[in-house]
Amino acid sequence: MKKKILIIAVLAMVLCIGFSITTFAAETVVTQHGEVERGEEITIEVRLSEEVSGFQSGSIAINYDLDVFEVISGQWHINNTMIQHFEKGSGRGVWRTSSAVTLNDVIFTLKLKVKDDADYRDASFDFNLSF
Repeated sequence: MKKKILIIAVLAMVLCIGFSITTFAAETVVTQHGEVERGEEITIEVRLSEEVSGFQSGSIAINYDLDVFEVISGQWHINNTMIQHFEKGSGRGVWRTSSAVTLNDVIFTLKLKVKDDADYRDASFDFNLSF
């Protein structure tokens, strides 16, 4: 019987979303994967539950179990950016536009891989998203 790593974080993700300027209700929606095996990749989409406007920059910080996950890539989905960067080694990213933009739907996609030598256990990760 194959052992599997149960990713509780993907089903009942503890997400920390901090908006420094705004008062709107935003929500992050995560693709649910349930159980994944060593070596498998998972894709997570960060979404806003409602359209927001008036922002020119933002950042993301991903905190994850380094013994279980490896960041493969991170990609912003924001139009007309001057700067759009994600550092997979640190799990941090920023974006900047020359004028205020409207944000909606998927704003960031993260790909993680479960390490081949990961312990069999529950693992979690969270996001800190700010505008």
